[in-house]
Amino acid sequence: MSHRKRHKEYLKKVSKAVKNDSQRLAIERTTKRFDENRKKSLKDIENFEELRKEARKIREKGLENLFENIKKFTCEFEKVGGRVIKANTSAEASGFITDLAKKKNVDLIVKSKSLTTEEINLNERLNDAGIKVVETDLGEWIVQLKGEKPSHLLAPAIHLTCEEIAKLFSQVTGKKLPADPSTLVEVARNELRNFFCNAGMGITGANFLISESGTITLVSNEGNARLVSGFPPVHVAIAGIEKFVTSLEETVKLLKLLTISATGQKISTYVSFITGPSRTADIELNITLGAHGPKEVYLIVLDNGRSRMYEDEDFREALYCIRCGACLNVCPVYKEIGGHVFGHVYMGGIGAVLTAFLNGLENAREMAFSCTGCKACSEVCPVKIDIPRLLLKLRERIVKKEGLPWVKKVIFKKLMKNRELFHMAIKTASKLQKPFIKGGTTLRHIPLFFSKYTKSRYLPAIARESLREILEKNPIKKNENPKFKAAFFSGCLIDFIYPEIGKSILKLLGEENVETVFPFEQTCCGIPVLYSGDTGTAKEMALQNIEVLKSFDFIITGCATCLEALRNEYPLLLKNNPTQKAEAESLAKKSYDFSEFLIKFLNYKPKGISNKKVTYHDSCHLHRGLEITEEPRELLQGVKGLNFIEMEFPCHCCGAAGSFAFEYAEISEAILERKLETIRKTGATTVATACPGCIMQIKGGLREAGDKIEVKHIAEILAEN
Repeated sequence: MSHRKRHKEYLKKVSKAVKNDSQRLAIERTTKRFDENRKKSLKDIENFEELRKEARKIREKGLENLFENIKKFTCEFEKVGGRVIKANTSAEASGFITDLAKKKNVDLIVKSKSLTTEEINLNERLNDAGIKVVETDLGEWIVQLKGEKPSHLLAPAIHLTCEEIAKLFSQVTGKKLPADPSTLVEVARNELRNFFCNAGMGITGANFLISESGTITLVSNEGNARLVSGFPPVHVAIAGIEKFVTSLEETVKLLKLLTISATGQKISTYVSFITGPSRTADIELNITLGAHGPKEVYLIVLDNGRSRMYEDEDFREALYCIRCGACLNVCPVYKEIGGHVFGHVYMGGIGAVLTAFLNGLENAREMAFSCTGCKACSEVCPVKIDIPRLLLKLRERIVKKEGLPWVKKVIFKKLMKNRELFHMAIKTASKLQKPFIKGGTTLRHIPLFFSKYTKSRYLPAIARESLREILEKNPIKKNENPKFKAAFFSGCLIDFIYPEIGKSILKLLGEENVETVFPFEQTCCGIPVLYSGDTGTAKEMALQNIEVLKSFDFIITGCATCLEALRNEYPLLLKNNPTQKAEAESLAKKSYDFSEFLIKFLNYKPKGISNKKVTYHDSCHLHRGLEITEEPRELLQGVKGLNFIEMEFPCHCCGAAGSFAFEYAEISEAILERKLETIRKTGATTVATACPGCIMQIKGGLREAGDKIEVKHIAEILAEN
């Protein structure tokens, strides 16, 4: 299937998912509980960040010594009667299990805790061989009954409400059942109990594999994992090569982070350590295998593309994942469309990377690009995986293989890279937009292939005069004895869409005796290009801007996205060239957000009086990317008479994310609606933020909904007082 056709199919699934209010409600209920429980548990841990750092080191060490760990585990496990099978592919793994079941005359298999078996399509293979498979995790059993796949790493049936599950169980039992969790759990217990006793084989996954002792570690709350691994005469565990840990001591540290991050528990109800088959030495100290538990225990160590990831320095980090699911619980995209759409076997951002290596790049493309880049996932990851960075690298790989869409190719490589041509194109567009301007400042119902961008939202019109045109006519006045000299890096949105923000920033800096220069040679920061996977062009744009800005003492911007480019992305983009890297790092050290500069260097105290009721939205780039959170609030709260109201979840993504808002418009709009609801609940008359992209998104959404709430850049609020 071509990329274009695959993209259309994906958007159809997205459209269906965002309209499924029942699914969105179910996901919101559960992910919110998970995240609240996690935060509550973290209050009791003083050194959580240190634990995260230590956990990452443990995962790094485990992979650095991977082959030694596998060898050690195999030796110890087989000493006590277990058997290790190495499977290079999913077909080898599922084939071995199927052949073993046939050899043992198994006609019923019970399973628990094994998303890895979904990766190898094990159930389908066993069913084709005439072997019945019963999932015994409650969530897994529910989705099996519905003929679906798991939609969350931890809670497979998260997409279903209690009412829907009650209806399903009523069909299974032939009885009308209430939507009561206790009743439904009792039904599952009664229905599944006989399967444990009659199964000829139990199949589980493994959370960790302890090399020093040859021990399989299983974590669960329901107790079924113990029954699956303990009742049948044959136990087969399957795990990826990344699950090896050196010692029990290290495993305990990871277990603590796993359970807190997954469910908010200090420790899960059951932690099982399985070291080979069950055994007894009660008769004259003669060790005999197969006492009350299984007589045979097999561990299948699955590669299936993991070795390629292990050898790839860009993506090895993804193997640190301990499958806690915390990233999904905070992911704005996942909450709107769920794991059946935003996933293949593994879900979300980390799932996109795993899918690329385990199930093919073509199955990962849409997942990789339908991410807002909000960084909420990396903020909660217990082993500090930089998932957004991995996704940028994945997008780069995809573009290298498939190329850019022709529209982006023209815009990025022909227009945005050429400053004069880019500015000329913007000027031309400002004239062509006139028939579609509504109310003097917004666009709606643009024709041709642009129509989808304004189908259900307002976009801001290109300003009649750009900031650069305004400053060409009215140059910035020079200060006689300035405190500081700085360059103002406007970014595209402030320059061409919101020049009033730029004017406000320049006004305030001038009043504080800062001599500010607007370098007319500056161009786009390159983030839209980088986030589209065109790293090569992004590097060229970075070099252009560094050349223009490097001679200045300070670079000040009012765009959070641009600052993240200047401070974080440029040094990474140019890291392979020592000279360019040094210049990028030098630029990064002297680049500041407008609010940050006012507080840090000017000790600015707002002037004037305001009677506004203002709430503040943290942009993802400023909050998580740059960790600038207090300065904007300090400035707003310093305005006399201003009533500052903190909204609930101020750092939740608004769904803007550059071209994401257009390419995945329905997801963007669904994310935005949640943000608008939190804004409305504050009763504020003004929303302040420090990101022009967020302004465009939130202002367009409020206007579409008919709200009278105004949206302002923090600089505009300060300048008008």
